[in-house]
Parts: sequence; structure tokens; C-alpha cells
Amino acid sequence: MAVNSDINRLLKSFKEYWENEEYEKIKPTSDKIIEYYKRNNMTKSESYACHLYNLCLYFVDIEDYTSAILSGKEAADIMESSKDPILYTSFINNLAVAYSLKGEKQRAMELFKKSYSIRINELDHDDLRVCDALLNIGSTYYELGKYDDALKFHRDALMRRSDIGSEEYINNLNLVGYDCEKVKRYPSAINYLKKAVKLMMSNNADKNDYVANICYLASVYKKNMEYDNALTYYEKALYILKKEKLDKEPYCGEIMNKAAELYLEMGNDQKALELRINALNIFEAQVGSKNMFYANCLREIAKIYKKNNAYGDAITYLQRDLDIKSSVISVDEKEYLDDAMLLASVYQLNSQTDKSNDVLEYILENITPKNPQYSKIILTLTSRYSESGNMNKLYSLYDKYKLYDPTITFDEMLILADNKPIF
Repeated sequence: MAVNSDINRLLKSFKEYWENEEYEKIKPTSDKIIEYYKRNNMTKSESYACHLYNLCLYFVDIEDYTSAILSGKEAADIMESSKDPILYTSFINNLAVAYSLKGEKQRAMELFKKSYSIRINELDHDDLRVCDALLNIGSTYYELGKYDDALKFHRDALMRRSDIGSEEYINNLNLVGYDCEKVKRYPSAINYLKKAVKLMMSNNADKNDYVANICYLASVYKKNMEYDNALTYYEKALYILKKEKLDKEPYCGEIMNKAAELYLEMGNDQKALELRINALNIFEAQVGSKNMFYANCLREIAKIYKKNNAYGDAITYLQRDLDIKSSVISVDEKEYLDDAMLLASVYQLNSQTDKSNDVLEYILENITPKNPQYSKIILTLTSRYSESGNMNKLYSLYDKYKLYDPTITFDEMLILADNKPIF
């Protein structure tokens, strides 16, 4: 009796440590539990298998997938001869999840299919455990990039379900929608995702989950080039976030940027600009202004100003963009170089050729001749200095161009410059 009391106490402690995330105490406690079972020749018992099952879950929690597989496999091997085959499938699934998280998707698939073959023979057609088995197979196919196969199994699960309106049913609708989107069956994806959104609304689902679903639906509408419908759902998401006082969160800014892209597609540049500036303010308040994401937002605003001939504003935002990027990445990296060349082009459009040239010369001094833009920048500057007759600059550019192409003559460079200016 005392022995049973000891193991029960250990099992209870293991569970409490796990629930309270006292991870440093879990493994030592588990070792004592395993030692008890071995000492009493109980390593083939169902209770021992159940502990190994929980130990597998613990190892998954701490992302030690190799140990999770070892524990899960030993537990499943013990339960293989169980008189309850459905219980055995739970152990198989637990092991399959560990394999999947380790990246061994094919091994996980084999186990999920084994579980399904048992459940389909033991349970009713519409039993939710059969649906779960189908979802496991479908989701593994999805992770493998086999979206047609994923769709087949996710749709089969959906057709068997009798729990219409439940959270699990909504999740199944979404999975089918995701599969359809991946195989570019956008109208079908929209149909399933709309059903999921409608049920979530009637079920008073978690607002963050609801907004995420709305935005995904909007993104599929966009891919189907139904911009009005996409905007309707993005604006609905923004309305909900504002109502719930979540409109200062970074993901609200992300939604604003997505909506802005659509307004640009539809020619409403003013609305797009308004949303992008609002998004920028959110990002600055929540994640700061010294990161690449914030810098890229500045660039996108500058592009709108440039498109609408507001060159002074475009220059201001691009200068801020490049100030940030210069402290994060080097000049010859594409993200910096593209934006610097954009700034040079806007200066030129704004009749500030000297400043445009200054930007191009700065780039030229900080990139190598192997950079794809190296020769193009030299030819652009050559074209401009030829017009002004600045021979000192031209000879300097020729020295640089020979690093790119040692065979070229000075006159050949001038001819190329006349034929291939960048701006």
C-alpha cells in the first residue's frame, strides 16, 4: 500500500510540475517514476505506457523531439497489444506528432494513416475521431506541399462531420479553404472561408481569431482580383479592432498596409496614403523606428508621394528610410541600394540633379564592380556629366568603369552612356 502511495505521489507531482511549468523538476521526477516501474517489473503495464505518453508530450513542450520520439515509441509499443484499439491510436498519434515536429513528415504520415485504418474499421462513419484522423493526414500532406492530397482528406473529414457549427467544424472549413487557396481554386476557397467567418460571428468567437479569418478571406479575394470584396473585409477587420480598442496593435497596422495596397490598385491614392501613415504611427509607437520594417513603410509612403508628383515629401520619407537602413545594412545590399536609387530618381524629377548625382556617387563609392548596378550608375553619371562638360568627373568615371570592363575605351563609354541611361 505504501509502495502504491509512493508512485501515486510521484505521478501527481509530475503532473503538477508540468502544469506549473517547473521544468527543472520534471525530468528527475520522471526518472524516479521509471525506476519504480522497472524495479517492480511493470514496464509492460498500461499505467507505465501512460506515463511515457505524458513524458513524450513534455519533451515536445521543451522541443526535445528526439527524446519525445523515444518515449512515444516505447509507449506505443506497449499499447500495441491493448484490448482497446482506439486507445492505441491515441498513442500512435502522439508519436506521429513528435516525428512531424522533428521534421520527419513521411514517418508521421505512416503513423497517422495507421491510426486512420484502425479507426475507420472500429468507429462509425461520422465519428469525430475518424474526422480527426483524416485531418491529421490532410494537415501532414499540407505541410509536405501536397495540397491536392490535403484537400482530399480535409474535405472527406468535413463531409463526415455531424458537429456542424462547432469550433472543430469551423476549423475544418478553414482547412479546406486553405487547401483550395493553395491550389488556386479561389472561388471555392472563398466559399468555405465565408462559411467559417459566418459561423464564427454567430458563435461569438475570439475577436483576434475572427479578425485573422476575415483578413485571410480578404487576401483570397485579392488573389481572385475581387478588390472591392477584399477591401470590404479589411475595413471590417479594422472596424472590429477599433471597436475592441485593439487599433493600436502592430497587426492593425499590417492590415492597414494591406488595405492600402488595394486602394492603390483601385486608384485611390489619397486613402492609401492615409492608411499607410496611420500604420506608420502605430509601428513607431509599438515597435520603434530603428528597424527595417519601419524603414520599408517609409519607402512605401514615399512611392505614393512620388506617384502623385509630391517630390519634396517623397524625398523627406526616403531620407528617413535610408538613415535607418544605413545603420542596419550595407550600401551594396539590395534593400538599401534600391531605395537609394529611388531617392536619386526623385531628386532628378524634382530638378535637383546635383543632389541626385551626389547620391549616385555615394553609392558608387560603396559598392563593388561586381554589383549589377555598378556599370549602370557610371553610365547614368557619364550621361549627365557629358551634358555639363565636366571632364574631370568623366575621366574619374572612366577609371572606375575600367574596373568593371578593362577593355572599354573612353569613347565607347560615352557612346554607351548616350544609349543606356538609367533615369
